Amino acid sequence: MFEKLRAKMINIDDRGDYIIIRSFIGGKKIIPKTHIDVKNNDVFSKKYLYQKAQIYGAINNNKYNKKISVQGFCSSGSTAVIDLLREFDNTTSLSAIEVDTCSKCDLNEISMEVDFYRTLKLYKLHDLLSMNKFDVDKKIKEIIFQARRVLQDLINNNLIKCDVISHFNKLIFNIVKLENVKLVDYSKLPPVTSKEVFDDNLFRYNENSYTFYTLNDSLTKSDITYFVKTFVDTILDSIHSKEWLVLDQFLATTYFDNLNTIDDVIDCGFDLELHKQFVGNIKQIVVYRDPRDQFMDNWQYSFFLYSSLKEYGAYAQIYNIENFKNRLNKYKQYHPDRLFISFESLVNNYGNSVDKICNFLGIDKSHHINKFRHFRPEVSRKNIGIYKYFYDQSIMEEIYKNFKEYCYEG
Repeated sequence: MFEKLRAKMINIDDRGDYIIIRSFIGGKKIIPKTHIDVKNNDVFSKKYLYQKAQIYGAINNNKYNKKISVQGFCSSGSTAVIDLLREFDNTTSLSAIEVDTCSKCDLNEISMEVDFYRTLKLYKLHDLLSMNKFDVDKKIKEIIFQARRVLQDLINNNLIKCDVISHFNKLIFNIVKLENVKLVDYSKLPPVTSKEVFDDNLFRYNENSYTFYTLNDSLTKSDITYFVKTFVDTILDSIHSKEWLVLDQFLATTYFDNLNTIDDVIDCGFDLELHKQFVGNIKQIVVYRDPRDQFMDNWQYSFFLYSSLKEYGAYAQIYNIENFKNRLNKYKQYHPDRLFISFESLVNNYGNSVDKICNFLGIDKSHHINKFRHFRPEVSRKNIGIYKYFYDQSIMEEIYKNFKEYCYEG
């Protein structure tokens, strides 16, 4: 089951002299085979790629306050910033694709996103305080069910050095307690049945009773904030990192399960002051791209090809125009800890963009010791203006009409 889930997260095309690796969020790398140390015939298989995932360049553990969430909008080019920051000697980058594209490397040096915070929506646990008993029970069980996969990813990829299961159980039971309720009518059992956390002995269930999660007595909003922040700090502090920890899509700009209202933007990481309560000091770099090229990239290359066009928000430029425009406009608003930057400026104004990123983060440029090792503007430049080759230019004209201010005119 786990391998099947993993297989959906990455696409690998063998093109003879080179391979193309595409992540489920739309990122892409073109890697000559001469740059890869091939150990066996299975080197390009998904199973091999994820067999022994490790953090590239990780060193001694350092409990730090310098965190960066790099985010995009479904193939908008945020991996370019990830690659750029990997060239600094004081950063550790965690992303869906971790491949050294210059020197020979072992493709085991790949790690997954650290997405437990956004996927479990820990910042929304305050909502429990206003829920009725049945909704509290349902919400906690949903979180537990999701956590089984999310936290297991961290464990299997060797990303953390703490007992994440114990810390998660502690988080849950700091907020809720178990309560057994006798059922007069078994048919009235709530639709979401009890799910174990990670301990099969936690629950005792039979047809005459039901195990509820109920809020602990006298629980406050401040209590929940403290419990969540403690859990997040414990996980992130256990990751072996240099001075700056670069997290791919940690706060995220797009959720794949609910894109119907602009209110979801807050859920997706826009409200930095809200998230700082739970994750501490964090910088946010948001990358946008000409929506025509973004559409084209999703159309041709990404994982979204295998799903409905409307699914996952990959084609928001034509199916969710107002919501997508509002989302871009929201992130465009100034915040001292947010940098809103275009993919095209990263590529065509490389020097100025590096200066802008360094100034924003407060990183001395002297740490940029591996220039062009991972982010190569001359390669990325080929991904600018690809919309011109789309078979139906009327769609591109419609996108331009709706998103002119975000279209690249160079």
